[in-house]
Amino acid sequence: MALLPSISIAQEAVSRVFISMPDSILPYLDASQRQELADDIAQKEKPIVVNSLGDTTRIDNISTDYMKLYCNKAHTIEMKILPRVQEKDSIICLVNTYNGPSEESDITFFDMAWQKLKQNLTPSVKPQQLLAKPDTLSDEDYSSLAELLDPTLIKINLSPKSRTVTYQLSIPAVPNDKKKQLETLLSQMNFNWDGERFN
Repeated sequence: MALLPSISIAQEAVSRVFISMPDSILPYLDASQRQELADDIAQKEKPIVVNSLGDTTRIDNISTDYMKLYCNKAHTIEMKILPRVQEKDSIICLVNTYNGPSEESDITFFDMAWQKLKQNLTPSVKPQQLLAKPDTLSDEDYSSLAELLDPTLIKINLSPKSRTVTYQLSIPAVPNDKKKQLETLLSQMNFNWDGERFN
């Protein structure tokens, strides 16, 4: 696990935000279980609990402004605290990723009291923007491979070390040889936080 050797004041802030997360966001992990995970971090113990689904939930990574939570086998949450320059406050960026079995994500923003923000603070990304045709591939072969990506699912990742969000396409369940070919088509888009939104 990518846990820091000791808990910092900033980590405590991330933990407090996590503990105060509304039950509606993660219904099978209640406040006492979130508190237990945060306590385990503070006591340098393995942060893992059994959730109400009978599955395990664990904190996989925590840093000064970031937390990654494996909720269960099919659901991951990433949380990032982002400063806003004009408002002189901070907000929470939350990415839910579902594996069913291909990964698909959604991204949401909240104030520090977990009130959902109305505005979308990321650029609109279309699946076609996450594909690139290699020069060595014919148009026909490219089209044939791209059809395997239907439906197109977008995976979103927050960086633990920087204020960056990454968009990329998920590869569906296909034979390994097709998977390797599809990987040559995939591109990704990175956006950096400018103090008000990702650009």
